[in-house]
Formats: sequence, C-alpha cells, structure tokens
Amino acid sequence: MLKKIRNLMGTTEEKPSPQDAFTQLNAVAPLKSAHQKSSAENQHEASSFVCREAVLDRGERIAGYEFALGRELQSRMLEKSALIRRVYDDAMLRNLAPLGVSSLLGKRFAFIRLSVASLQNPLLKSFSNVNTVVMITPGTLTESDFAEVRAGIRHLNDLGIMHGWTINRARPELAEFLHAADLIEVETATL
Repeated sequence: MLKKIRNLMGTTEEKPSPQDAFTQLNAVAPLKSAHQKSSAENQHEASSFVCREAVLDRGERIAGYEFALGRELQSRMLEKSALIRRVYDDAMLRNLAPLGVSSLLGKRFAFIRLSVASLQNPLLKSFSNVNTVVMITPGTLTESDFAEVRAGIRHLNDLGIMHGWTINRARPELAEFLHAADLIEVETATL
C-alpha cells in the first residue's frame, strides 16, 4: 500500500528497471552499427557526442562496449589543450555515471576512452567495477607529464579500475606504462 501511495505522489525511490536503464543508455550513447543505418539511426547517433561500439571476442560474441567521443571528435581533441580534453571527458563521464554502465552490462566489459588529463576525475568512482577498463589515448606527452600519468594510474588502481593504452605508432617513451597496462590496443589503420 505504501508503495502505491509513493508512486501516486511521485516519491518512489525505486531504481529504474534494467530495461529502462538500457533505454537511457541508448539515448546517451547510441550503439554504432557496422551495417547500413537508417536515416533515423544516423540522426540519433549524431545527436549524441558519446558513442558506444561493440567489442567482439575471438568467437565474435560481444565481450563489451567501448564508450568514447565519436572517432572524428576524439582525433580532433588529441590536438587540443589538456583543459579542453578534460572538459569533453568530464561531459562524457557525467552522461554515463548515473546509468551505472559497468553494472548494467553484466559480465561484459565497459571500455571508457579517456585522455591522460582525466585519469583523476572524481566521477570515475561511479565506474569502480571489475569489468570497467579505462582506455588511455596518450596524445603528446613530455617527461614533465609522466608524474601526472603515474598519479592517474595509481588513482585508477585504487578504484579497482583496469587500464589500457591506445597507440598508433611505436612509443618507447611510454614503455614503463605499457608494461604495467592491463590491455594495449594498437590502431593499425593509422600505421
């Protein structure tokens, strides 16, 4: 009876159902399709700056989803200042955090692509889950940036979040970080 009264008054404290949460996820981070899309799907994907792309395992089953800015926007962001990259990363995390993305996906992985500037973002606490992997896109790093990178990786480890690196060329200056990474993604298309 109390539940019905709360529903009538709009004071229910129930969490959305997994189906409702997944609907919200689709609104915030639409799934990219490798197949031809209808104009409505293209428009929906264009209205969100966060994209979700399926990551397949060896058996070509969905192992997880990558959450990132659109590839075109992301490549433009690598050339921008750390502050601008941090603002975009923060906006993406703010959109995804309330959805409980990592728990919503069950045993599948949530790969969240961030710049080095965002590795200590307080919103990352919302993603503490054994299935969350922060994929770091390094951009241009100097020796003076390495202390910040080490602190960011320590922060991820303290939260229980795995991390990986996305590289598109040999990066000997990152050897220390690549050896300690849980994953390394090599983008061969740009090699």
